Amino acid sequence: MQNYSQNLGSSLVFRHGISEGISELPVIEPHAEPFWYLNDSDDGFFFVMTKNENSDFVTEAYPVHRLEEVLSLHQNSNRDVWISQATFYRTRRTVENVRSVGLNFVDIDCDELPWAKDLTPLDRANFILQVCDESRIPRPSVIVHSGRGLHLKWLYKKAIPRQALIRWSTVEKHLVEKFRAFGADPKATDAARFLRLVATTNTKAKQSKQRCEVVYVNVDDTVDGSICRYEFDKFADQVLPFTRQQIREFRKLKKEQAQSKETKSKKTKWNPQTINAMRADDLEKLVEIRGGIQEGMRMICLFWQMNFMCLAGRVTDDNFDAMASLLATKIDPTWDFRIGDLVTVRMKMRSTHRKSQDAQRIELYTPKTEKLIEDLEITLEEQRQLKTLASASIKQERRKEAREARRREANIMPRALYISRAEQRCIRAHELRAQGLSIRAIAKEMKLSTGAIAGYLKKEIPDEQGVQSGVYYLGYPLPVGQVDKPLEVNERGLVERKGDKGEGEDLGGNLSTGLMALEEWRIGYA
Repeated sequence: MQNYSQNLGSSLVFRHGISEGISELPVIEPHAEPFWYLNDSDDGFFFVMTKNENSDFVTEAYPVHRLEEVLSLHQNSNRDVWISQATFYRTRRTVENVRSVGLNFVDIDCDELPWAKDLTPLDRANFILQVCDESRIPRPSVIVHSGRGLHLKWLYKKAIPRQALIRWSTVEKHLVEKFRAFGADPKATDAARFLRLVATTNTKAKQSKQRCEVVYVNVDDTVDGSICRYEFDKFADQVLPFTRQQIREFRKLKKEQAQSKETKSKKTKWNPQTINAMRADDLEKLVEIRGGIQEGMRMICLFWQMNFMCLAGRVTDDNFDAMASLLATKIDPTWDFRIGDLVTVRMKMRSTHRKSQDAQRIELYTPKTEKLIEDLEITLEEQRQLKTLASASIKQERRKEAREARRREANIMPRALYISRAEQRCIRAHELRAQGLSIRAIAKEMKLSTGAIAGYLKKEIPDEQGVQSGVYYLGYPLPVGQVDKPLEVNERGLVERKGDKGEGEDLGGNLSTGLMALEEWRIGYA
């Protein structure tokens, strides 16, 4: 990959900064900023997106060697114009087609946030630089005022090839998370992303701040006054919580641990079509829980619903439009969506069907659960009501509940009751010892072994401070309002509540195990 940290010659001039902390701000010709990260000697493509008079978005692809020619057409444009930050192999703007990317970026939308509302673009840039210094994040090479916020850009000495996009993506997401509290867009993390073009207009911004312009260029870290560029590997090691060498060591250790295990737990292998159907059902359930989807998230919800419907085989070309209209109505009955917005899903569905004989080839999207939770901002409470869209913490909760259910079915004493019984025995053993009884006599009185009694006497008497008291019914707390209801032993030796059956019936452990189900137990040390 060719080094493109070239000088722009007369395109670069200097001026004195307005805000304290930014002493000298280089100013560039309006069309020159993309040259810092798009290599004009590359034989790939870049994309420009514009918004026409009808508010329709128009995307066009150009060879990179035409960069200067194309950008000159949009100088001082009064329209919204965006430009891709990477180069591509083909004239189709997808992550799979990314050829190289020469920077990492963070898109901050802060116009209405308290910290930025009354600040000028230069003051906002200065504030971000202070955040970088305090958080030990390298200063951006460039900060662009987008009209409603800031674009932070870290330029590299060499463009990152597509083979390194996984590590690039990790750095990108980590940077976005670092600036999340200041308005960083969590969805702007893919290499195919558009950002606003310098010297164009943001029509959504306020009148006084609608121009997109460069407000900061980092030249302090260079000897010759050129723009600061970073080596990607060193930058990644500085930004990420673990270096590449540490990750290699972790993986090696994990592999050794896995190989040392004689048996591995067998996991249920789900049919992919079943999983996709369950995900489609979860998304429909989410719409039902929320009573519809708010504006700004409707299309992404419909997009994923149709994607999983296609993967599950529920949608074909014959019923695609009807199913999309039905789901859109459930999302928002007043939403007048355009079926053309789902053209990507339709095309990928057709391509998947044509290649259905190749089991390894799936054109439709198969995102990770974390991606869906993040895109749709699914809360923990909502995740508890869904089957497949659950984070690691919710899955852990479910495993714990299933484990407790198995223990109840096996009549195993709960941990809290086990500890409580041990504490009661310890207290009783000390009381009898204080009365002058021998260990053998105490063991006979409590019907325990002499070794158990000796162990209890070696322990300190449990402190009752902070211990909560509760009536336990077969080792489990009775529901509120049922504590005073009578209990009886049935013919099977199980304790149950007298009175109504069905919903009010609770079966518990076998009394022959020594559980004192009718006693008051002290449990729950803090």
